[in-house]
Amino acid sequence: MPGDNHLDGSHEPVVNPCRHNIFDVFLIDKSEMDIGIIREKIRAARDRLDSGNLRARDGRELTLSEAEVNPMEAILLDPLGRLQAEQFVHQAHLFSQDEELVRVMAQLDRQKNDPVEQLLGPLEKALLRSLTRALPPLKQRRLEDDLPWPDEPGSCAVQREPPEAAILRDR
Repeated sequence: MPGDNHLDGSHEPVVNPCRHNIFDVFLIDKSEMDIGIIREKIRAARDRLDSGNLRARDGRELTLSEAEVNPMEAILLDPLGRLQAEQFVHQAHLFSQDEELVRVMAQLDRQKNDPVEQLLGPLEKALLRSLTRALPPLKQRRLEDDLPWPDEPGSCAVQREPPEAAILRDR
């Protein structure tokens, strides 16, 4: 498949490697390493190819011949070729299924105060002071048909999303 991308001799791919990849043809997850399961998926893909029902994970029909599937199988079984093919495939990482991250988040939940706020609070204030000293003061520019300049707005508290909410957003 990676060799077939440039059939016309140019550097522009003829086939989009992100839409025609070995993981869509064989319906296998990138994290699957068990050779028995991989061979079973290859056999199932060959059966679907013979019956004319070869579809990608997103449901679109794949129109491939056996001559195109054979090199894909070789890539799937070759560790280096498979690693290269994995680079073209996007696979979302669900943070809620990451055991180590869930464990760390549970530890953060047990803590009474937010260590990030304790560390960043003084830094934010120091940075704001440095910036206000370094920047020139704003000049109020007036045009002839301007409405009266509004009163100076009051200060607003900076609101940030806590890391827990950002990480667990996919639940």
